[in-house]
Amino acid sequence: MNTLSPLNRTAVAVALALTLAGCGKTPEQHFENAQQLVQKRDYRAAVIELKSVLQEQPDNRDARQLLGEVFFRSAAYLDAEKELIRAHNLGAADEQVLPTLAELYVKLGAPRKALDLEVPASGLSPDSLAKLHTMRAEALLSLGNREEAERSLEAAAQANPNQPSLLLTQAKLALMDRQKERAEQLVDRALKQDPAHTDALYIKGAFLGHENKLDEATEVYRRILADDPNQFRAHLAIASLHQGKGDTAAADKAIKAAEKVSAKHPMVMYARGVFELRRGNLSKASSTLQEVLRVAPDHLPSMLAFAMASYGLGNYEQSTTYAARVLTAAPYNLVAGRILAGSQLKAGNPQEALKTLESVLAKHPNDAELLAIAGDVYLRTGDYTKAMDHLDRAAEIEPENAAIRTRLAAGHLASGDTGEALADLQVATGLSDKAGQADTALVLLHLKGKDYDKALQAIASLEKKLPNNPVTHNLRAGALLGKGDRANARKALEQALAIQPTFLPAALNLARLDVQDKKPQAARKRFESILAADRNNAQSMLALADLAAAEKKEKDYVAWLEKAVKADPKLLAAHLGLVRFYLGKKENAKALAHAREAADANPDKPGALELLGAAQMAAGDRVGSLATYTTLAQKSPRSAEAQMLLANAQVANRQVEAARRTLKNALQLKPDFLKAQEALIQMELADGRLDAALQVARQIQSQQPKSPVGFDREADILLSQKRYPQAIKAYEQALAKRPEPASLIKLHRALFLAGDTKAADQRLASWRKQHPTDPVVQVYAAEVYTLTRRNREAIALYEAILGQKPNNPATLNNLAILYQREKDSRALSTAEQALKLAPESPAIQDTLGWVLVQQGQLSRGLDLLGKAAAKAPQAAAIRYHYGAGLARSGRKAEARRELEAALAGGQHFPELSEAKALLDSL
Repeated sequence: MNTLSPLNRTAVAVALALTLAGCGKTPEQHFENAQQLVQKRDYRAAVIELKSVLQEQPDNRDARQLLGEVFFRSAAYLDAEKELIRAHNLGAADEQVLPTLAELYVKLGAPRKALDLEVPASGLSPDSLAKLHTMRAEALLSLGNREEAERSLEAAAQANPNQPSLLLTQAKLALMDRQKERAEQLVDRALKQDPAHTDALYIKGAFLGHENKLDEATEVYRRILADDPNQFRAHLAIASLHQGKGDTAAADKAIKAAEKVSAKHPMVMYARGVFELRRGNLSKASSTLQEVLRVAPDHLPSMLAFAMASYGLGNYEQSTTYAARVLTAAPYNLVAGRILAGSQLKAGNPQEALKTLESVLAKHPNDAELLAIAGDVYLRTGDYTKAMDHLDRAAEIEPENAAIRTRLAAGHLASGDTGEALADLQVATGLSDKAGQADTALVLLHLKGKDYDKALQAIASLEKKLPNNPVTHNLRAGALLGKGDRANARKALEQALAIQPTFLPAALNLARLDVQDKKPQAARKRFESILAADRNNAQSMLALADLAAAEKKEKDYVAWLEKAVKADPKLLAAHLGLVRFYLGKKENAKALAHAREAADANPDKPGALELLGAAQMAAGDRVGSLATYTTLAQKSPRSAEAQMLLANAQVANRQVEAARRTLKNALQLKPDFLKAQEALIQMELADGRLDAALQVARQIQSQQPKSPVGFDREADILLSQKRYPQAIKAYEQALAKRPEPASLIKLHRALFLAGDTKAADQRLASWRKQHPTDPVVQVYAAEVYTLTRRNREAIALYEAILGQKPNNPATLNNLAILYQREKDSRALSTAEQALKLAPESPAIQDTLGWVLVQQGQLSRGLDLLGKAAAKAPQAAAIRYHYGAGLARSGRKAEARRELEAALAGGQHFPELSEAKALLDSL
């Protein structure tokens, strides 16, 4: 290895130092280089030079200002904002900063920030003042406030009527007023003032595009790129032209060119998100738009597009949140209003949707789509008159809108007018050559009405619009099955699969036929054939899992679910199956692991968080479940169900006051949410707040006057206060609303506790006479007769119950006890039969053991009683029976221990006095 001598090393070091000194630049030189690079449009190199200045001189105002301008020209608006604000704070003049900042906020889609910039009383040149007022006008226009915007434009014109930005905004207003010629003149004036004005060229290109002069428009955008290759907006504009022509591939190519220039720029990501949204790739659109909102959270167009993607994906909480944010910032935005109302309806909040519609319809009273959504909402709330009024108005405005005509049909159907529904659907199907919702709805309506011949006619019409499509064959199979023609139904389903071997609905229907024909192997082969064509078809794996479950093949069931999860980690149904399986097996750790996988794969799906929270609760991780449900409630702020789950977790973590607040939040979102109301009643009762509990019960009565629930809950509360007459009255009201066994049983108990045993017996007898085979009341009556020592009546009832459901171990056990009381010889054989059916039941072991002891068979009797006492050590009656048996066998010390244990807990049981007497005698 060669080495340098100390002398040579010193010489090299000196030479190197001299070289470095010769190549070094002062901050001033870096700044001068940056200015030259900006002139050449080499913004990346200019940024490097300016950062070199700021590394040595962080408070260099001019460098900060120039860096902000470079970032602005590069459309790196967030970086530009930061640098311009710092320059302003370091003393940069308003003239040099404010107009650019205002324009920056407008381009960022943050109009409120632009308006927050005050117009200084002095210090701005006429040109800068005109531009600042113009940008304020742009911000006001984006918020739908044209009147204020026009005042700002008047102020701009007073400052400098020829300012290019002013002329361009005036051109936009002219376009809004359909004064296209004037708009073009204004743009030409702007270009005369500044032939290279980028925004003017963009608008010129847009004009040409609207005139369908696509080649000329493209040339304008290429002219922008020739002057400045960093102008990715030009690539995006070209992409938009291609999309207008329907050339998706060329549009994608142009967006990729923009991504090559600045892939992470919010505008580029926004363009990608909207492009994916338009071509139906909702998941990609959603994730891309989320990334835009992460870096530009106030960008209204991205919020709106994200709301649209979320709506399409069924993430209604997200679409509600973002559409509401857009509508708050831009109250006149029609699309946001439609999405918000539609999302609220889909999320099960029709009252919230009505509030939204009232506001938006006031601004857009003749929008057919809004009126149709309003019709949907009123259908959901049961107000058919208002529903049909809105739907009829929508159909009048757009008589050839097949979607609205389909909704009108739904309205007629909901109000019971099937004839009108059919007529509307038939009109709707004729409005378009393309198959749509109306065609399918017409078929389904005929199928629902069991008019299978008309359904087949409608399917034939649909087939003309969708030739060689598996859907029509699948629908035809449904009609043929309705006619009982299984053979031809099979042929139709097989045709569907011949067209598209992976068409799952047809495979599922064929599999159902196979299962009905007791051919599970054939059903399995169908899904296996789909997997042969598409080895990652997770839905087929789910179907195979279901088949395995039906055949009780647990290993296969789990294996298929695990394969489905591997093929599609986001498939929540497969995760759910695995979690439920392991919870059922008490393997909570495995259930929790799968639930975590589901949540990791679906971070934005409320269902995944629900699953994780449930698994955490089952595994005893109460703190973890509370954290999960808190996140769920935050992600789904409009979901009463999410609030309910959070309240349950708070109760489990002994956060009672927090749970009370959460339940009240749930009821604000959904005032008639019965689960939350019942949970709140239980909470108020537990805290002794009886009046508050009664208030909730009476609220239920007011909301659901035809339901027994509110009256039943009021009666429960009154009974807990021993206010028997009032409780009896409320139970009678509940029973009158809906005669149910549970209500009858509660009324009987209330009468019994009030001391009116005669009325209680009459009620019970009357019910049994009217419902002689009611199993619930039969068992209850038998228990009542047993407790009141009406042994023979109880025996007769249990024998009748056993005749209906033979070999029921609980019924046999109760009957054996009664036989023994009546010294009936059948006691022993009946108890033996019960034990044979349930050999591990401590209650049945006790019954047979006690019968044996009383009949003198001490050895086997004590063995059974000992096992029962070991399994149920808290059961005082079992401990007494065991102690009495031990006493009979002469084992007094053991007997005393058992009897003391039986009496120690203070439990009441039928033989309490006998137990005390026996203990005293030992």
